[in-house]
Amino acid sequence: MLKTSQSARVVAAARSSATTEGSKPGAGCKAAANQGASSSSPSAAGSSAATPASPEYVPVSVQASGGWTLDWSDSWGVVLQTQMEGRCSEDYNVFTKNNQLIDPFSIVPDKSDFPLRFIPKAQASAEMVVEPSSIAEPTLLVAPAQPEDLEPFPCDEDNDVQLVAEYAHGIFEVLFEEEVLTLPNPNYIEIQTDINARMRGILVDWLVEVHTKYRLRQQVLFLTVNLIDRYLSVGPIVSRRKLQLVGVAAMFIAAKFEEIDPPQVKDFVYITDNAYTKEEVLQAECSMLGTLGFHVVVPTADEFLERLCRAHCCDSRHRSLAQYILELALVDVRSLQYRPSHLAAASLLLSNELLGERVAWPSSLARCARYTEQSLRPCISELRAIHQAAQGHSLQAVRKKFQLRQNNCVATLCTQAQSAHQA
Repeated sequence: MLKTSQSARVVAAARSSATTEGSKPGAGCKAAANQGASSSSPSAAGSSAATPASPEYVPVSVQASGGWTLDWSDSWGVVLQTQMEGRCSEDYNVFTKNNQLIDPFSIVPDKSDFPLRFIPKAQASAEMVVEPSSIAEPTLLVAPAQPEDLEPFPCDEDNDVQLVAEYAHGIFEVLFEEEVLTLPNPNYIEIQTDINARMRGILVDWLVEVHTKYRLRQQVLFLTVNLIDRYLSVGPIVSRRKLQLVGVAAMFIAAKFEEIDPPQVKDFVYITDNAYTKEEVLQAECSMLGTLGFHVVVPTADEFLERLCRAHCCDSRHRSLAQYILELALVDVRSLQYRPSHLAAASLLLSNELLGERVAWPSSLARCARYTEQSLRPCISELRAIHQAAQGHSLQAVRKKFQLRQNNCVATLCTQAQSAHQA
């Protein structure tokens, strides 16, 4: 992790300057920025001096929910001066890519440690930081891609240009990287003192009904729930009276991103039986966007599941069953401990077992999903329990949705398939 480079000298100078200038927030970073900027400027050493070569990788700061993340770039002095100033002071905890707490003044992170996360200590003390034990870390299967792992898959239509087969593999490489940066805190219910897990379940169940009523795209539902969970993870304490307003605002934002003709504000006011005014919905939208730093579109489980279903050549009934299991998980707060790609893979594996497939998790599918069958077993156990309890559960919106013919009536067929699997 320790690195002897220009960045190491700048951080060492920052630490020295922080000791000299006192405990002023950001003082050390400011000194590092100034030294980094001066050392990379030709005028700093005279007109005849050559500009020092920039290091190969230098951190760049970008805003994200719950603090700041630092990624890599080729720029140098300007980065530290304009982006990092005041963000690596003693007021912040710094976490590596693997959620390890480090001291940026004594240890220079290596490339493998990035992206870094800068989380205010005030939030960390309130359990706003997702600790390594909070998110289930499965065994990722990173193997060289085989020809059958790449688009177009055998079952893809040759003329479907929207599948962007040439770029799909690279796109999902990025999605796998970004999903880790946009995870909500799975324990935020403990922070939100006026709401509980059941209230969240009731809200998501009601949003499934709203989603069905307005015939919105599938991505809208998953993005809506992600926005709610991320906002409640890092936002203000929300009263139970305002919880439905948070859900409405989240779906309003998600629909505007995903739909060509999204429902208007008045439609969401109507669907709440005028419990909130148009101004309250717009104000809640602004609050959510500001809290999340306008970081709206993130990888969702639905995107991963859609690709896995194509890779596995699932028919319509099979897709509906996997989707049914995944949407049941949306309502349950326990699903927050898993990554979206993890939930998608576990849902498909469980659907394979319920349909009695001879090989439930073939090697090609494991490479595409990046999860071994063994790493998915804990999640599958929870999904199976959620699935078994669905028929007698008080929240029935998802089950009613998948009893419809357009969803192949998989909710009514699941009990038979489950009994056959257990037998």
